[in-house]
Amino acid sequence: MTQVSKIMSVDEFFSLYSSMENHGKSVDEKWNEHVVGRSGIKIQCSEQAISDALRMTGQPNYKIRGHAVTREEALQLIARNDSLGIESGTNPIFKDNEAAKMILNLRGLYCYEVLKAFKCDCSHFESHWVPTIEGEPVFGWIHPDGYIGIDDCIEIPDPELLDILTPWMYFATINDHLDVVVAISESEDAGDDTNESGEWRLQYGLRITGKIIEIMDREKVVKMFGAYDEMYGGGIAERCYIGDLSLENNALSVQDMIDVSDIIRRDLTNLGFGENLCDTCPVTESCKK
Repeated sequence: MTQVSKIMSVDEFFSLYSSMENHGKSVDEKWNEHVVGRSGIKIQCSEQAISDALRMTGQPNYKIRGHAVTREEALQLIARNDSLGIESGTNPIFKDNEAAKMILNLRGLYCYEVLKAFKCDCSHFESHWVPTIEGEPVFGWIHPDGYIGIDDCIEIPDPELLDILTPWMYFATINDHLDVVVAISESEDAGDDTNESGEWRLQYGLRITGKIIEIMDREKVVKMFGAYDEMYGGGIAERCYIGDLSLENNALSVQDMIDVSDIIRRDLTNLGFGENLCDTCPVTESCKK
C-alpha cells in the first residue's frame, strides 16, 4: 500500500535522505543553494518512495508526460537547458543562418557562466533542438511549440535519486507552473520497459506541480503515469521515441533561434556581462569564430 507522503522543505528532505542507508554520495555534493535555496521549492515524499528510488540499478529508461506550456515558456526552458549545437557546430545552419551563428557564439559563454552560477547538472534531461551536424536527430522533453513528452534513457549507470531530482528543482525555478510526471523504469534495455504481462516496470517517479516536486513510489507512479500518458501522451511516437527520434524538420525555426538568442543575451546581461558578450567569453576561441 502506498504510504502517505509529506510535504517538506528542501533542507528537511535532504536531512531525511541522508538518514537513510545506501544513499550514495553526500548530499553536499548535489546541494544547489543558488537555485533551490531561494526558490521556495518543496519536496513531497514518503520513506517508501525514497527506498524504491534507492533500489534502482542499471541504466534506466525514463518517460515524461506533461501539460503543454506556451511557446514562449518552452523557449525559456530550451534556452537554459539545450546543447544548442555548442559541441561542434559543423551543420551548415551555423554558416548560413545568422540567428544560429548568434546562438553558437553566445552559447559557450552561457554554458560556462550559467552552470557556474547555478551549479546544476541537467545533462540527463538535456534537450537538443539545434542539430550540430546536418541530418542529426533532434529531441527533448520540452518541445519548441510547448509540447511536453519524451521516452528516453539515462546515459549513466546507477543514477542516484539526486541525479534525477535536482534538475527538476532547477526546471521548476524557470517555470513555476509545470505539471509533469517523470517515470523511471527499472529496465536496462532501451525500449524494454514492460514485464512479461505487459505491465509497466516502473521503479519510481517524480510529479512536478508548480514548486512542489513529489517523489512517487512504484505503486503510485504506475497509476500517475498511466493517467498522464492518457491525457498528454498523444503524438509521442511521432515526436520523440526511443530508437526513432524526431527528424531535423522538428528543430528550432529561425524565429525560435532569434528568440532563444534574445533570452540568452538577457540572462548574460543579468549575470553582469556587457554588450560585447563574446569578447568576455572564458571558454574557447573556437566558439567566437
